[in-house]
Amino acid sequence: MLGWLRGRLERRQQTLDAGAVYSSLYFQGGNFGWEISPATLAGSLSVAEGHTALLEYSRRIGRASSLLRSYKRCMTGGVLAGCPEAPEFQEAVTEATAARVADLWREVHPFDLEREILHRLIVDGDVLVMDDGEVVPADAFMAVEAGPEWNRRVTGWRIGQGRTARRQGLRYIGDVEPGETRAEPWQAGALPWCAALTSIRVGAGHGLAVAARWALLMKADSTRQTATFRGVRSGLDDAEAGEAPRIEQQGVGSIPYLRAGESTERPMAGPDATAQAYESILECEAAAALHVPLSELKSDYRSGSFSNLLMGQEDAESEYAARRTWFHRHVRMPVYLEHLSTWIADGRVRGGAEELAALRMPTWPGPRRRAAQPEKRAMALARLIQAGLSPEEAVKKLEGTES
Repeated sequence: MLGWLRGRLERRQQTLDAGAVYSSLYFQGGNFGWEISPATLAGSLSVAEGHTALLEYSRRIGRASSLLRSYKRCMTGGVLAGCPEAPEFQEAVTEATAARVADLWREVHPFDLEREILHRLIVDGDVLVMDDGEVVPADAFMAVEAGPEWNRRVTGWRIGQGRTARRQGLRYIGDVEPGETRAEPWQAGALPWCAALTSIRVGAGHGLAVAARWALLMKADSTRQTATFRGVRSGLDDAEAGEAPRIEQQGVGSIPYLRAGESTERPMAGPDATAQAYESILECEAAAALHVPLSELKSDYRSGSFSNLLMGQEDAESEYAARRTWFHRHVRMPVYLEHLSTWIADGRVRGGAEELAALRMPTWPGPRRRAAQPEKRAMALARLIQAGLSPEEAVKKLEGTES
């Protein structure tokens, strides 16, 4: 009798279709096949002009990878102020003229367009901006090249299904490497590592969630096999139709009643120390490819000393400043100079030759980050001022911007 019951209980595990339960819990009968090969991405990066493959993978992984989504947020906050930003000028520009130009610029500053272009550069690598402000994505245009193989140059851009190359009425924006005609996404170098992390964690996360739903183990002695008989387990005497319910019919992973000496537990789930160490290596490789400290990307400051975290913040600021300078020079300056020429022609901005020349060389400070510990920053400024520096000199010295 006990052997017959033991066979029924053991067969329950054999007949349980893990794939069917996995699919029913998450995909209602669909299939889960999301997987990206890091080797494929590394191969695409190693081949010149592998723009088409990188564009597809960059968009796909950029939506799923937490590190890449964080990178986009960090870079957006480090490059753009999020509102119309006034330019700053050299001493040759009078305060009245600088204020006048700043007011005019705030009225026309296309900060929404700049945000769209920035996101395109991060994920796609390059864009075409038409004169009317329309943004053409990277997969909607191609370069028309000429010249020898060792010195290819772009003679025009073919948009959509058009057969003719356009040379005017548009502007190409992209950080092109020497010897290439198209720019790669800013996040391109981190794609293989983020693909490996995403494949590992998405698959493991879903699998462990399923295991947590069905895998409830019961710890007991040899009397476990007799637990379903009437009167043996408390509460089973009141079963309908006078029959004791069988344990295999109580639902996946459920044990409704326990007798004395019995207990339940779940199997160990989650990555072990070796897997966690390997994932940490992948995270460090991704952060190195993005040139942003891992603590900045993860907003995790639990490890490391305060000085190390400040050094990480300085490294992040250096990357933001470099990207911001490039973005201002290639995206914002052409728009500003075009408007400035119109303001000068209309007579809304006037000045001497030296002042007008200085107006053509503005700078934008960009967003300013809050100090990690404002009270310590205030104490450091106070000591510098007591040492004989002016407040402006103390700020420059503390921020490392003194010339």
